Amino acid sequence: MRWEELTSLEFKKAVKNPGVCILPMGIIERHGSHLPVGTDMINVIATCNRAAELEPAVVFPPFYFGQIYEAKHHPGTIMLQPELLIPLLLNVIDEIGRNGFKKIIIVNGHGGNHALIPFISQSMLSREREYTLYHYDYYNEPEFKPYMKEIADSKTFDGHGGEMETSHTMANEPSWVKMKYEGDVKRSQIRLGRWKKIPKETSSPIWWYAYAPEHYEGLQTRKATAEKGRKFQEWCAKKTATFIKAVKKDKIAPKLTKEFYKRCKSKN
Repeated sequence: MRWEELTSLEFKKAVKNPGVCILPMGIIERHGSHLPVGTDMINVIATCNRAAELEPAVVFPPFYFGQIYEAKHHPGTIMLQPELLIPLLLNVIDEIGRNGFKKIIIVNGHGGNHALIPFISQSMLSREREYTLYHYDYYNEPEFKPYMKEIADSKTFDGHGGEMETSHTMANEPSWVKMKYEGDVKRSQIRLGRWKKIPKETSSPIWWYAYAPEHYEGLQTRKATAEKGRKFQEWCAKKTATFIKAVKKDKIAPKLTKEFYKRCKSKN
C-alpha cells in the first residue's frame, strides 16, 4: 500500500498492521543518452510497490535526492548541497516515525548512495528516537552476480545504464526508453582506465568521473529486453519482501537500541 493513497482512517490502521514503512531512495541523473534521468527512481519505486504486495508494508513517496555530485556536469542531474540533503533526509525519516511507524526501511536504488545511507543509518544513534531504521540494497545480495549470469546475455551486470538497467526500465516505463540514442556515447568514452594511474591506496571523489565521464558503462545495452527486466524486478521484489518480513520479526535491534540509550543516559 502507498502512503499517499491512504485516508487518515486507513493510515491509523496501517501503522499497526503492517506496521513497517518503506522509503524508496534513488536519484535524478544521466544514464547514458537512451534512458530517462529518473531511471533509478522508476525502478526502485516499482520494486518497492511489488515487494509490498508480496509482504505488506506502507511505501512512502520516493526520496528523489542523494549523493550524485559526480554527475552535476550532465543536464538533468539534481544535486542538493550536503548541508541541505542530510538534514532533509533525516527530517523525512523522523516524520515517518512521528506518524507512528516503529520500523522504517530505506530501500536503495542508486549505487552512489552506498556511503550516504549507512551514514544516515548510523547517525540514528546521535539522539534517542522512537523508531528503528533499517536499510536494504538488493544489488548487495550475495546471489546478485550469479543471477545476472543466469539472465543477462553479458553474463554480468553491464554497469550504469547497461543491459540490465535498460531492461529493468523497459519493463516499467517502455516508452521512456529511447534506444535510438544508445550509440550516442562512443566506446572509447566508456570505462576509461584513468583511475588505474593513481595509487591503489588513494581515494578521491573524482574516481567515478575518471572512469565514466559520460556517466554510462553499457557495453551490451542493445541486448536489453523488457522480459529480462520483468524477471529482474521480480527477483529484486522477492528479495526485498524477504527483508521486510525479517524486519517485522526482528526484536533484537529495537531492544538493543533501548539498552544503548539507557546506558547513554546513565553514562555507564
